[in-house]
Amino acid sequence: MKKICIWVGLVLLLLVLGSCGAASQPDFTAVPELGQQVDLVAGLSEEERDAAIRNYFNSDRSAYQELRIIAANCQMNIPEEYFGGCYFQDVMTDPKLYVLLTDLSAAPVIENDRVIFHEVKYTEAELKKYQDVVWEYYLDKGIREAGADIKKNKVEFGFKEGTDLSALYQLVPEDAVEYYFLGEGDGFELLVETAEIEQ
Repeated sequence: MKKICIWVGLVLLLLVLGSCGAASQPDFTAVPELGQQVDLVAGLSEEERDAAIRNYFNSDRSAYQELRIIAANCQMNIPEEYFGGCYFQDVMTDPKLYVLLTDLSAAPVIENDRVIFHEVKYTEAELKKYQDVVWEYYLDKGIREAGADIKKNKVEFGFKEGTDLSALYQLVPEDAVEYYFLGEGDGFELLVETAEIEQ
């Protein structure tokens, strides 16, 4: 009897240890928690929301929907110091998800041949920081629009024609930026002019 208890105890211990090892990496194909499904339930009544959630969890998902779930999990679970963002390609014909990392050794194991990891220089957080720095510096000097181009791993800026950009590469690395000039009436010029009038 004592030997049986010892064997049962060892088997239980092995099961617990095995399940701990399996839980070391998140399941990147799992549907995100309800709180992250904002676009699914926004603006619905409680009954409509519950029905939409039931349908979402019970429905067969397309390849693109599966990739959206994986992208959301990558955003939440890949450490910020490696994550360069995600983008989709060929959504209608042959969907693919590109996950950008500053170090490919940080890539999680995802068993889906539509997920492609690509190494880039800058993280998504770095691009956001560069965008903020340039926006703040040029806010009253001619900047009209800004946004990250995840696919290019760069931040793009639109400046008013004739803006002095001599300080741009002192603020951010040259290979992290693309810029263009906008004529009168292009971009967010009206918003900037409105802010200037209120001052």
